[in-house]
Amino acid sequence: MKAKITVCVWFFLLGTFEYVYAATGSSPKVEAVKAYLLNGKEDYPEVFGDKPYRMRVNNAIEADIDGDGEDEVVLHVTPHFLQSPTIIIFKVTKSLDVTRVIEGLAPGPLVSLSGDFLDSHTLGEAVDFTIGIDQKDPVKRREVVRLSLENMGGVVEYRNFIHMDGRKGKGSYVDMTNLEKLPTKESCENFEFSMPDEVAVKPKKDDSGNYLLAQVGKSVYSYKIHKIREDGFLDKTLTVIAEK
Repeated sequence: MKAKITVCVWFFLLGTFEYVYAATGSSPKVEAVKAYLLNGKEDYPEVFGDKPYRMRVNNAIEADIDGDGEDEVVLHVTPHFLQSPTIIIFKVTKSLDVTRVIEGLAPGPLVSLSGDFLDSHTLGEAVDFTIGIDQKDPVKRREVVRLSLENMGGVVEYRNFIHMDGRKGKGSYVDMTNLEKLPTKESCENFEFSMPDEVAVKPKKDDSGNYLLAQVGKSVYSYKIHKIREDGFLDKTLTVIAEK
C-alpha cells in the first residue's frame, strides 16, 4: 500500500533527519553483518557463478525497524547489478547470528541507464516474463514470485512483468509494484533503479514505531515496516513525500 503526500520537501527534511538512528561508528551487530558478508559466499547478495560481487556500503544503521524489540541492521548500498536492491536489511540476534532478509528495497522512480551497473541478462542469467491475464492479480502474481524464488536466486516484481535471475544464495526480492510510472516495455532493459541520496531511521514522536526513510532527489520515501515475515517478505506501507 502506498500513499503520496505533497509538501515542501526541504522543510520536511529538516524535521525528518534531525532525530534519526544512524551508525556514526561501529557496533557489535554492524560488525557481525560485515563479517557475514565478507565470509559468507553462499549468501552474499550478488553472487553469479562462483563470483561474489562486493557492493559498496554507504551507510549502516542499527535500529528496530519492525517493532519486535530487537535491532536490525540496515545497509544503504551501491550494488553492481541493475536488478539489485539499494537497501538491504539483516536480522541479528543477541548472540550475533545474522540472517539476511530476502526482501530488499529500491526506493525512487526508475531512471535512464547510466552505464554504471552490470546487467544479469548479459550474463545469460536472467529472464523477464509475464503470466498473462494473471499478471494483474496481486495474489496470483505473488504465488509466481514465490515459485520463482525457489528456482532462481533473484526476483523483481513489477505490476506489468516479473524479472528473475540466477544469482546464488538465499534469494533476493525487490517489490516495485508501487511504482506510479510503469516500465514502457515488459522488460528491464531500458532503465535502472534510483540511488538514494541518504537513508535513515526515524522514531515517530508518539512512540508508535520507527520509519525507514530514503531521500531520493527532492522526495522522501517513508517505509513503515509492520513485520518481517518468516518467509523473508516485508509487510510494509510506503508513503512518498514529494516536493510541490
